[in-house]
Amino acid sequence: MLAVTGFAILFACRDAARAADEDGGKLVGKWVLAKANGGTDVIPTAYEFTKKSAVTYTFGRQTWKGTYKVKGDKLTLRFSAPRAKPVTRSLTIKKLEDDVLVLIEEKNELEFKKK
Repeated sequence: MLAVTGFAILFACRDAARAADEDGGKLVGKWVLAKANGGTDVIPTAYEFTKKSAVTYTFGRQTWKGTYKVKGDKLTLRFSAPRAKPVTRSLTIKKLEDDVLVLIEEKNELEFKKK
């Protein structure tokens, strides 16, 4: 039973990433953090993705601009700032629907709602 469940989760993640990769329209737009690890007490956080692979990341009052790339179920973000080394973040797309995006970063599950 666990093996079947594991395969179902694996294919769901793969299908979510494929949808992001094949239909960039699902990822494009503004996504606002609704839950982190199941809790709703979160710092205001948002990603805004464009069709031209640009991303704006807002965390609290800070904002970074960069680029993104989707390959399989992996979402890679690269941010740079003047006089600073570029920062790269790798996340796993667990779920991508028209209005829900769930990302895994290290051990954290982040659920975003589309605005």
